Amino acid sequence: MLIWPLLLTACVQLFGQPILIRGQLVDTRGTPIPFGTVEIRHPDHGTGVAANESGEFAFSVPPERTADTLLISALGFDPKKIPIREVVRNKPLKIVLAARIFEMEEVVVRPSASKGTMELGHSRMTPEIYGGMHAEQLTQIGVWMDNPAGQSGMLQTISFFITRSGKPRSPFRVRIYAAEGDPVTVGEDMLTESLIFEPAKKGAWNTLDVSGYRIPFPEKGLFVAIEYIYTKKKFEYKTVIGDHIYADYGVVLGCTWEYAIPRSYLNYLGKGWKLWYDPGTPFGLPNPRNALIKITVSY
Repeated sequence: MLIWPLLLTACVQLFGQPILIRGQLVDTRGTPIPFGTVEIRHPDHGTGVAANESGEFAFSVPPERTADTLLISALGFDPKKIPIREVVRNKPLKIVLAARIFEMEEVVVRPSASKGTMELGHSRMTPEIYGGMHAEQLTQIGVWMDNPAGQSGMLQTISFFITRSGKPRSPFRVRIYAAEGDPVTVGEDMLTESLIFEPAKKGAWNTLDVSGYRIPFPEKGLFVAIEYIYTKKKFEYKTVIGDHIYADYGVVLGCTWEYAIPRSYLNYLGKGWKLWYDPGTPFGLPNPRNALIKITVSY
């Protein structure tokens, strides 16, 4: 098993001023590790940054947060925790991340001509309401794909409704997670390699064939998510809502109010996954908002 190091070059300003943490994620050969995250986890005051395509990142931390810990994550590696004080003392700081060993539960799928393929997720759109989700400190939008059949299957396709807003042609990373616990929560990665998807259509469904990855669809279902990744400056834009101006990036994923059960989850830097439940906001509708993501599964 290969072990890859992560090089974190920290630049720090002390004496009551914000602490600037700047660095790059690389492997042992000096090759950048793209799209990892560096976070300070806290339910109310969490913050962080996502590395770009070159593994580079930079963000400022208030001096009173020097007692906190950085959580560094990258797809395919075990996460690592580093005290901020250690970053202050050591420049540059080398951190070794071990390649993660994924042990997936074996799923046996027997052909069944009577059951075939099933579509799951959110496909019905709310008439005359143009909704969407955009990214600021948001890093991922996911949907729990329940398994009403209660039978194991195989994931075939994933579809995302990409609106005309934002930057509809910007790439994002597709993430697939196990569904764990009761109530259900986002679990371990089921897709263990980086799958980058560039939408071809705006104001429409964009479908990705994932049958070649042989991803099982367990009895408890799974989570499918988009992860915002920074690749080019041209995908940046501004959103004005009231008196607030948001510095946004990437696609605006469509949403719907046509489903009574909330199954969409948001992952914010520094705060982790939370069920997205805002019934009726902002249109006074009785149902919660859900992301327009759907899948097909063969049984």
